[in-house]
Amino acid sequence: MQEESNFKKGTVVLSFDDGNADDFRLYETILSKHKISATFNIESGAIGQPGRLTREQLSILHSDPLMEIAGHGYSHKNDDADIRKDIETLSGWLDIPDGKIGFASPNSGMKNKFIADNEAHLRAMGLIYVRTNDNPYPSKRHLEIQNELTEQKAREYVIRNVPQLTYCFNGLCINSAVVLHTTEVNDLTGLADLAAKEKACVVFLFHRVKMPGENQYDDEYSYDYHQFAEFAEHLVRQRQRGAIDILTTKQAFLMGK
Repeated sequence: MQEESNFKKGTVVLSFDDGNADDFRLYETILSKHKISATFNIESGAIGQPGRLTREQLSILHSDPLMEIAGHGYSHKNDDADIRKDIETLSGWLDIPDGKIGFASPNSGMKNKFIADNEAHLRAMGLIYVRTNDNPYPSKRHLEIQNELTEQKAREYVIRNVPQLTYCFNGLCINSAVVLHTTEVNDLTGLADLAAKEKACVVFLFHRVKMPGENQYDDEYSYDYHQFAEFAEHLVRQRQRGAIDILTTKQAFLMGK
């Protein structure tokens, strides 16, 4: 991992897994409204099923230049056949240049070492990057780190020990910070502000963003809609101050290289 960040300011990525129907509500009411970029990682075999995006909604997201559509396995798997079918399906529906696409590893099944060891093979399949969650801290731990950093040690600590704020620059890998139902807004804003301070990149991994009372609202991997809206407003303020950029995963990955 390289010692210095390539980013000129803090960089925040909002990454949404699976292709849930809630993603489109989020797009219409928050992301589009505030011109916030995001990456939607699509389990293409589930598109059109209850609770998932429709083909029309997927096309609308893809047509917005601020949004990125990435793969997530045709049937939410990490094996070659499932990844290839996912790429072929998305390429058949959307205008994917040269069939090259980003990929979010289902259940973070691909680890950093595997991605590094198989880089040529993954590139040959058409993958631009692989987003995973291979970091040394459980989610609750890595979203609390800001409270433990001192001014003198922050930069060294972040670069060496917090991969969700950096990259495996040698290869295709991007690490992410998983957002859970119990994650507080202050945890999210704190990690984004730390990225701004360190001129680093943080990729936030969301699964579902739900309204109170909706089905699966209390699930471990569902996040509260109103808390997300509060977080988005914080990001917009930081962007207006010039402290951060809000990019897609692909944009951040290419910048980080």
